[in-house]
Amino acid sequence: MNIHFLKAFVVIATIFLFSGCASTSDVEFARAQAEEAQKTANEAKKSASAALLAAEAAKTAAEEAKQSADAAKQSSDATNSKMDQVFRKSMRK
Repeated sequence: MNIHFLKAFVVIATIFLFSGCASTSDVEFARAQAEEAQKTANEAKKSASAALLAAEAAKTAAEEAKQSADAAKQSSDATNSKMDQVFRKSMRK
């Protein structure tokens, strides 16, 4: 059961308990509030899902960037090593 629906139900039940006999307009008002609460909950759920997808995409991009950076570092280390070897050879001559 959706937590927001449950909250709306509790609010409606509380209204009925404190109001005694509810008129039709009171019931309609409570129903409208419950529907609005459900609509808001559904929109929040959609937003949360979209945020989760964006976070997963950002995580994937970060992992790919890290792999690229690691590869660049390995290439740089290899180049530095070769340059050191060339420098040492030139110093021997």
